[in-house]
Amino acid sequence: MQKLILPIFFLFTTILGSFARDNVEAILDSLDQTIGQKQQFEKQKEKEIELLKQWLQESSSFREVFDLSSRLSKAYEKYQIDSAIVYAEEALKCARKLNLSENIYQTNFQLVTLYSSTGMFREAEVILESTDKDEVPNDLLSRYFEAYRLFFNYYAANVRTNDYLNKTRAYRDSLMQVLKPETRSYRIHQAEALIEEGRTDKAKEQLLEILKATAPEDSDYALITFLIGLAEEADGR
Repeated sequence: MQKLILPIFFLFTTILGSFARDNVEAILDSLDQTIGQKQQFEKQKEKEIELLKQWLQESSSFREVFDLSSRLSKAYEKYQIDSAIVYAEEALKCARKLNLSENIYQTNFQLVTLYSSTGMFREAEVILESTDKDEVPNDLLSRYFEAYRLFFNYYAANVRTNDYLNKTRAYRDSLMQVLKPETRSYRIHQAEALIEEGRTDKAKEQLLEILKATAPEDSDYALITFLIGLAEEADGR
């Protein structure tokens, strides 16, 4: 996980000089608050995880095991990916035993992202290849396209070929077709596309607007600042 996070924050620190002073101070203030709350957040997360583990040990049905394993996987997702995978796999086993169709899809898509982020590309690919898009419920199509997009995105970062970058963009475009234009996810992907088209001023304007409404602890915060950095880099600054 450090390999993913550290480059983002390295880039974040290199682009601050090109922001307007008020934007810089606002972002730094938010970052200071996040760092200051880190210890408290970690303690709260540890308490939550220990409580969920205790409940899991006391569970008496597959449904309870599924629910608690899913919650543990989510709790570990941005905290300890290996553990997130273990609990997601346990949740998937229970979902299959209970024949919970939508939960099977959701957990599989979560596993694709987790596997891909740790370099387990074959495991992720097996899930994707065994998933028939025509059978995926409409309300989960965004998760399906996002899983494919992230799979190729992580893969492209390892092999560095245009073919996989093009596939990443293709699945991003498919994802945008099923997202509502007013959602934050759609607007972030739209800004990314604007950067690729060379419309960096419009992209930065949109990203800064989104950033102001995004809490520093939100998982999208680092992504937004990273994309702002890409826009600045494309401008040659």
